Amino acid sequence: MDKRLNDLWLAGGYPFNQETIILEDLTQISDLLRCLQRVTNNLENKFGNVTLYLNHDWHQHDGFINNSKVISWEEIKSDLENEKTLYYSRHGDDYVRITIYSGTLEFILRYYILEENDDSHYPGKWGHFDITIDKNHMDEVENIVRQAGFQYIVSRAKDYFDENYAG
Repeated sequence: MDKRLNDLWLAGGYPFNQETIILEDLTQISDLLRCLQRVTNNLENKFGNVTLYLNHDWHQHDGFINNSKVISWEEIKSDLENEKTLYYSRHGDDYVRITIYSGTLEFILRYYILEENDDSHYPGKWGHFDITIDKNHMDEVENIVRQAGFQYIVSRAKDYFDENYAG
């Protein structure tokens, strides 16, 4: 997280007073990629003109706060072009997620890709994602995740981030 998101999380402010869709388990990178592509297409259609930020999110690693950088939809789509680009977009450290969020804070999309063959229960390339989104856009995104066949839960965002803080 960056300082802005961290401060909002600690205070329980928007968007941490919204809900988060969380995959229940890791998923193969091919399935993750297709779902992330659909979700980001939906987000771009809704928020195509807002400033986007990219952060290497250490919230679930050690809680380190760092700076975000501005990123474009084209850069996001480039990272989500295929399994290889998605895999190489990861940070590489355990539990460090790639976070993309809108300057308006209407969504925070985070994904994590494990090192290939890192877990004997998950041979190959696997990953996970969650999205915190404004309640006005929740149904559409939830429908995308459901149609992709994923098992997921919906949690109050502040509770989810509290439970998964590693700092």
